[in-house]
Amino acid sequence: MNIEDMKLAWRDTTRSLEADNSADRMINEFKNGNPRTSLDRLRDRYRRFATAALCMMPVLSVFMNRRIFPEEGGVWLSVAFAVYFLIAAMMDWWLYKGVGSIDPLTMPVSEVISRAMYYRKKHLTFVVILIPMAIAIIIAMARILDSDPYLILGMAVGGAIGLAIGSLALKRFLDDYRNIA
Repeated sequence: MNIEDMKLAWRDTTRSLEADNSADRMINEFKNGNPRTSLDRLRDRYRRFATAALCMMPVLSVFMNRRIFPEEGGVWLSVAFAVYFLIAAMMDWWLYKGVGSIDPLTMPVSEVISRAMYYRKKHLTFVVILIPMAIAIIIAMARILDSDPYLILGMAVGGAIGLAIGSLALKRFLDDYRNIA
């Protein structure tokens, strides 16, 4: 390897480090005295998601208003939303408690990794359970509101935005799990 090849390799390494924002974030966390691990981020994210799901339940009282939904479907749709968010909150809370029980200081590395992979698998299982439930609720809502094309369009736009946000959140969860293993 000559000197020019070494310079090129050094520049490539520098560019890849500049592109990686996580190194800067980690350095700032150490400077501020509060370094956060992937387990900390997972636990906090699960707590936030569980809290958000529980906070959505009072919002559902708006759907009980008979001016938004016809009488024959509004109550059942409100109950379906409440059940969905309650299930999501319970799943996220269970994952929060489970990930919080992982202690890398006292557990062997193999146990930390196996528990992290267990909760990752459960997270993906919960996603597979909740997505069809959400689709069913959205389809039921669309069938009830089939006479109003603007509400249907709003639901489609909201669904697309929710899919994008959910995909980004899932990517962050899986990145943290990958960092653990």
